[in-house]
Amino acid sequence: MQTNHAVDEPTKAAYLVMTLKKDVLAKDLKHLNESELSRLKHAYEREQAVGGKEEQMLQVDKEFLEAASSNGTAEHFKEALVLALGEDNAAQIPRQDRWRSIASKAKPTALAAILKDERPEVVGIVLSKLPADYSAELIFHLPPEVLGRSIECLATSAPIASAASDALAQALEEAL
Repeated sequence: MQTNHAVDEPTKAAYLVMTLKKDVLAKDLKHLNESELSRLKHAYEREQAVGGKEEQMLQVDKEFLEAASSNGTAEHFKEALVLALGEDNAAQIPRQDRWRSIASKAKPTALAAILKDERPEVVGIVLSKLPADYSAELIFHLPPEVLGRSIECLATSAPIASAASDALAQALEEAL
């Protein structure tokens, strides 16, 4: 039995894999390349065959808990998102959540009532930012003259700046 020895990374990964449910593990395994899958499989099989690794598992559990307490912040997650997706794509996630939240809080009829007197550019932007199924329903509640000009603006417009999108979402939230 190894006491006070460092546990190698593949073994740590094998211990983590042992704790995951099959469906969760299957989703995670899809993201590994062939070499990573092979190393993980060998470490897993080695640890399964050896047995009597409770002390090592406890050591790894302690490391996981320490990491979770120091990494379990919102900033840690945001920084990981930036590393995974890039800064621009990571910044889009809260924006998309905000628009989904607007859609979940307001019926399309209520939002259409707010938008009926807005400029076509604004309505086009709103339609492009909301979830597609919600926008499709919203279209049926907009006056035809507003809808036609709005879709034309949407089809011919350049991408909107993030700050403008954020300001528009905030204005809609306040109006609702």
